[in-house]
Amino acid sequence: MFRCSLCTLLLVAFVSAISSPAAEPSRPNIVFFFTDDQPHDALGCAGHSILETPNVDRLAAEGVRFENMFVTTSICWVSRATVFTGMWSRSHGRPQRIDNVSDEAAETIYPKLLQQAGYRNGFFGKWHARMPGGFNQAQYFDRYENIFRNPYFKKLPDGTLRHETDLIGDRAVEFLRSQPEDQPFCLNLWFNAPHAEDGDKRPGIGHFPWPQSQDGKYDDIDIPPPRLGDPEIYESQPQFLKDSLNRQRFYWRWDTPEKYETNMRAYFRMLSGIDAVVGRVMDELESLGLADNTVIVFSSDNGFYLGNRGFAGKWSHYEESVRVPLIIYDPRLPEGKRGRVEPRLVANADFAATFLDLAGLDPPDRYEGPSLMPLVYEEETAWRDDVFLEHLLEFGARIPKWEGVRGERYVYARYFEHDYEFLHDLQADPDQLTNFIDHPEYQAIAEQMRKRCDELRDQYGGPYVSPRQAERGAAREPVRQAAELIEGPGGEALRFDGRAFLPGGKLPALPREAEFTWAFRARIRPGHSRPGVLIGNRDSRGAGADTFVKFTSHSFQAYRGRANALRLEYDVPEQQWAHLAAVKRGPEVTVYVDGRPVAQGKVPADLPALPFYLGGDPHAGELSTCDLAAVRLYKRALSAEQIARQAEGDGETAEDDASGRVWAEALRRVQRQ
Repeated sequence: MFRCSLCTLLLVAFVSAISSPAAEPSRPNIVFFFTDDQPHDALGCAGHSILETPNVDRLAAEGVRFENMFVTTSICWVSRATVFTGMWSRSHGRPQRIDNVSDEAAETIYPKLLQQAGYRNGFFGKWHARMPGGFNQAQYFDRYENIFRNPYFKKLPDGTLRHETDLIGDRAVEFLRSQPEDQPFCLNLWFNAPHAEDGDKRPGIGHFPWPQSQDGKYDDIDIPPPRLGDPEIYESQPQFLKDSLNRQRFYWRWDTPEKYETNMRAYFRMLSGIDAVVGRVMDELESLGLADNTVIVFSSDNGFYLGNRGFAGKWSHYEESVRVPLIIYDPRLPEGKRGRVEPRLVANADFAATFLDLAGLDPPDRYEGPSLMPLVYEEETAWRDDVFLEHLLEFGARIPKWEGVRGERYVYARYFEHDYEFLHDLQADPDQLTNFIDHPEYQAIAEQMRKRCDELRDQYGGPYVSPRQAERGAAREPVRQAAELIEGPGGEALRFDGRAFLPGGKLPALPREAEFTWAFRARIRPGHSRPGVLIGNRDSRGAGADTFVKFTSHSFQAYRGRANALRLEYDVPEQQWAHLAAVKRGPEVTVYVDGRPVAQGKVPADLPALPFYLGGDPHAGELSTCDLAAVRLYKRALSAEQIARQAEGDGETAEDDASGRVWAEALRRVQRQ
């Protein structure tokens, strides 16, 4: 909460004018606009020469723009978890799954605390934070809808298509129009845009699909090449960064001038589409008489490499990856404090405490980020001189792990698995083109930054310990035929611990275009491996042609050739038995949970039903933590009615079942162990 001196409190008691929201009799409303993959300078108000964002620019002109805003981990779901928990990933993560929020950290996410304080909460858009097993985020919102991309355009009941960005705007307006007069609200609008549609490599409308309202925008603008796009800059990188996913995705988006220009225009249109929704919500607040008591926050979950350094994506330590926009507009802010650019270093871990501060609440002790409101109001307050940054996810060579410190002048980063350090001097080299780590005149600074990195690392949880290290060197190779026999719903079931799998044997051959249905009962359990249900397939006829289907608590995924062919979003509570089914009818796949259709989409690649492994596919490097029962593969597409009856325990299990015999043999194999 804001701290006021005694004299200020006495003054406020005798005058009607106020200068701080701490004295506001009515708690303010909060609207939080949150984009995906937007670097700090991708706004008109940040000086971009092409991009038009007049509504966000207006927020900056009447509020405060933070020019040094950083995400503590530059990847979607970890950044979002940091926003919810107010904690760095070392602190909020589970011991062996640092990208999954622990039970303790989930207890004090800001929506829950605001709800307890009487706020009406709304959430529309991309959730993506990986929460503990059994966690139901919807219970902390009066209105909640997880709107994901894949695809961006959603079919409405009248058959027309609506872009995800505009759908979020629609839901926001509906939420505001139903707002009670005597209750404050916190409305979270978390866009998928301008994140690329990774499964669609067609330049423009395929890879960066924009809302229809932005058709033709920027067509008459010349798109200059990336400012840091000289090939020599890419060649100067260490080999592990040159080989990383940032370079692989460069060929998806930016590798030819024509593709670059087409995709950049589309990317700009996606951002302008978000700006239009910002303006629409601002207008609605005004028309409903809510504008004078609504604080608006605009930011992004991570930055994005727009071809600079020969990269695409985020994940690494450069400014394009970790530095994002932040604007806070408070209508109660005095005129003389508006339109400022705040230079101090802030982080996404500060959001949770900020929202609680606005509501007049003290932050929980476990919060690690402070409220930003003293900076908005230019109050006297101690503030950080540097920000600890980290990226610790287990992605192997594709995304190298690192940790570091971003200070006001110097940036230090160490990729500890490669024994490689960076030191940048932003005063001498603002584009971070030179690594000063071995320069003689920088040795004292380098040692100072190393020590500071150690201090902050230990403050937030200590040296990183990988899941393999956590097992104290124990062998973690997949164990064949090591599933555990347990009691399941209506019979025996198998438990998979993230390293056990069972070869399922051969199935009758199915044409590649065949219809089929996977159906089973499962209980998804968190663990050191990827929690979910995996039924892996191995096509021995061609290298790299492994395929599998995967059910997690939040999505169905179908892979072929290690490329994500399809991802459909839904919600399934972990640690509870559920009937899951995926029905493929031609190119369409429909996913059912407990007999209810929850997601539908088209498969962009053939998904043949091949000989399978229960519990995952060790050849593809994918195993699972789950309890599994009554796996069935039908050589036809079951109807919705049949799926519903089966979920109730009343459906047929033998007719056209290609895997019942294999499942029974798998149970016998475990029983004989």
